Amino acid sequence: MELFMKFTGLSFAIVFFLAGSMIGFCAEEENETTLEAADVKMAEKEKAPEPAGAVQAQPAAAEESKTPEKKKLTDLELRVALEKAASFLRQQAEKDDEKWFLPPARTRTITGYDNKLVRYSKKIVDEPVYEWGTRKEMVNVKQGDSVNSTTVLKEIERKFPIKQIGTKKVEKLVRDPNGDIEKYEKFPVFGEGGPDYWKQNQLGQNALAAFAMIRAGAEHSDPVVANVANNIASIAEVYGLPDNTWDLVWATALFSSLPVDRYRELAQEAAGKLLDGQLENGPGIGFWGPVCLNPKLLAAGMKLKLLTFDKADEDKDDRKHAKKDDKKKDEEVNNKEDKQAAVADVMNRVNRQLRAVTMLGMNTASIEDEVTLKSDIIHPVTFVGLPQFIFNQTSSDLQSTSLALYGLSVAAGNKCLPATTRHPKNEKKSPLLPDLKASAILQRTIDSVVKYQAKDGSWTEMNSHQPVTEFSGFNFRGIPVKSSTFTALPSETNFASNVHGLSCLSDLGQIFGAATTAKLDKNFSLSLSSVKKACDDFRTMKDDSGTVPPFDLYFWILRALKNKDLPDAKAAAISIAASFYSRQNGDGSWASHSEKPFYLSTSHRARIDKLPVLPEHARERKDFDWCAAHVPDNSKAKVLERKYGIDTTLVSTAFAVLAIVDGMNLFSENPTDVKNPAKDSGKPAAPAKPATK
Repeated sequence: MELFMKFTGLSFAIVFFLAGSMIGFCAEEENETTLEAADVKMAEKEKAPEPAGAVQAQPAAAEESKTPEKKKLTDLELRVALEKAASFLRQQAEKDDEKWFLPPARTRTITGYDNKLVRYSKKIVDEPVYEWGTRKEMVNVKQGDSVNSTTVLKEIERKFPIKQIGTKKVEKLVRDPNGDIEKYEKFPVFGEGGPDYWKQNQLGQNALAAFAMIRAGAEHSDPVVANVANNIASIAEVYGLPDNTWDLVWATALFSSLPVDRYRELAQEAAGKLLDGQLENGPGIGFWGPVCLNPKLLAAGMKLKLLTFDKADEDKDDRKHAKKDDKKKDEEVNNKEDKQAAVADVMNRVNRQLRAVTMLGMNTASIEDEVTLKSDIIHPVTFVGLPQFIFNQTSSDLQSTSLALYGLSVAAGNKCLPATTRHPKNEKKSPLLPDLKASAILQRTIDSVVKYQAKDGSWTEMNSHQPVTEFSGFNFRGIPVKSSTFTALPSETNFASNVHGLSCLSDLGQIFGAATTAKLDKNFSLSLSSVKKACDDFRTMKDDSGTVPPFDLYFWILRALKNKDLPDAKAAAISIAASFYSRQNGDGSWASHSEKPFYLSTSHRARIDKLPVLPEHARERKDFDWCAAHVPDNSKAKVLERKYGIDTTLVSTAFAVLAIVDGMNLFSENPTDVKNPAKDSGKPAAPAKPATK
């Protein structure tokens, strides 16, 4: 059953008002740009010469968006917009030799290229079948030789898909480490140099862009998608899954959308880590924050790793003494070597298990600064540290919670959400902590989201921070924590907070199914009312009201309204989609008007505003109180951009693509949503939905 029931007449009025309020800026203000003006501006822009091969789409008049005839035209226009966006994203990845959309900062240089063996397997997939039409476009064409060439505009006829009319079974090659088909492909060879440098949230931006390409219709075997997925998977398999919620969510969405066992296994691990990252107690119970770590599980993992390494060191000493003692028999030495090898295997197993617990959390000294990870398998990497001292404090907010629930919802839809958590096991093969049912974990979220919804349907940002005591037995700085220094954080009620609350209800319903959806219907209707009121101030929205406003907020709204049976939601989707179309740049991208090119959750911002700041330089930290609540970042834009910077054009484009896909599924008779990749895997990874209470 779909998430939402048909709404009452009140809900119809609410959402219809939402459509009118969000697509532009009020005409009564002189300096506001209306949708009509944006369309005119777009029409003028498209008269300019486009690069050769660019796909051009002619914007329709704004008046048509108010008529039923606009429906079909908008459908076609948005398909063209998706084509252009996918082309833009592909071009960004092709600029980098390792095919990252947003590559790390490198100190090493390419010294050549090498052919490496890549394995593939054949998969039977459902490929969409379209009815095709043609349109005339003006493109730039070069004439003459390379020295004296000139560029002229030429009219060409180009095919485009009108609507999907069915599917067909197609055999395709899919990159698979265990596949039986071998191919040699060219890869760059890098010279000597230091570790690759990654900002927080940078891996997630790459995963988000690849996921957006899949949602726009790219095949999972597309070279760009396959390379980015392989790059992120290689880092996760060697160094661990990301510890920040943004990176982990988009990695979960990407991996679960790929019908390859390697990625589906990682998707289940990532979804399990998302479940474990929910706060279990305190004021943030049931919510997520910018860091997705379970303190109890991390503490237990640290103890297991210490015991394992201590055992290995003891065996190394015994082996050393055995070699020096001439009276020892060769058999005893061999036994020690066998035992040493066995311990090494245990250490490797422990490290493999802990990759689902943490990437950076074992580095206690530099967790807030920079953490360098090294391996004999892949190149060393340096990551910017986490935005909180995880050994004595944690934080949560509604924005991070809606993000986490989206990742879990995508995993559930692709049958990659485990029914229970899968905690690492000790030497006795017992879980470090008892495994918990996903349904029980998410029930805490339902209880908290409903509890903190105001009577008018609104939510605050739910910014909260609280002490962590699970590491009290460790000899770390900052322990014991001073709980008295944790006071309430400021939390606004604004458009973004209400949209995130609405999205939480939506994704909880998607995960649990019809029974929970019915229970949350009243809360959802109240939330729509709150969003409607917030729309009054949408045209004056602050830059910090979203990550890349307005594109991410549009995405969350259309995600929440995703129900084909609601004509009022369809009207909203048509209007929002028309606004998106008018804002697309000629190269296929979208660009946010945000002047803050970095991603911070609302609780992170609140902590920066209120808490003592960890001095940037070590020489200034001598008298710093590590045991008190604090934040590692000041409010300087350069510092925040260096640590948490995002490519606003890349992220805006990805969110726009996701929003358009959801919007088209609201009003199009031929949805453009990609097929469920789980159908192609031939092997269900996990239950799609946890059991409801």
